[in-house]
Amino acid sequence: MGKGAALLAGIAGIACAGEAQAQDAEAPQTPPKFAIAGNIAIVSDYVFRGVSLSDNDFALQGGFNLSAPHKINAGIWASSIETLGGSELEVDLFASKTVQLGKTEVSVGGTGYIYPGSTGLNYGEGLLTASRNVGPVDVTIGGLYAWQQRGLSGRDNFYGFVNAAAPLGELHEIPFTLAASFGQESGFFDLGQRKFD
Repeated sequence: MGKGAALLAGIAGIACAGEAQAQDAEAPQTPPKFAIAGNIAIVSDYVFRGVSLSDNDFALQGGFNLSAPHKINAGIWASSIETLGGSELEVDLFASKTVQLGKTEVSVGGTGYIYPGSTGLNYGEGLLTASRNVGPVDVTIGGLYAWQQRGLSGRDNFYGFVNAAAPLGELHEIPFTLAASFGQESGFFDLGQRKFD
């Protein structure tokens, strides 16, 4: 092979390698099949559906979330609480499945609320939500239903809500979001009246 042919072959090889690297860079990255995320927080008050469960005091919270294929999520979350039936801790075990319906995400799941050290306070609750973007605002509507069970003294409970969140931008690389929510509860946790938060 002459020097000219060798030079052309070398240029062609470099060009092919460059194209392969460009294609690799453009190829969609396969998301991990499983991902685990953790969180921890100290909050000034643990308010759950409009009611302080830490007696208007600080609470320590944290948990882990597992994301699995097919938009399945599960995890555990805990918070310190004001003494309730001998327990000073709430532990939530949760799982959900999300499906995409057009521009709307629909989630079905459930949560088990456990109060270690207490007797007869644990209960479970089912969840159904729908979320979509309305312009720059992320809107979620949903309902949570707890069937009749011992932890609710044989009663049931329903909580319906709407949440909205809009990004405000960043300040010194810290993102800020404006969020609002409205909920209505009836049943065991309605405090004997139509409860709104």
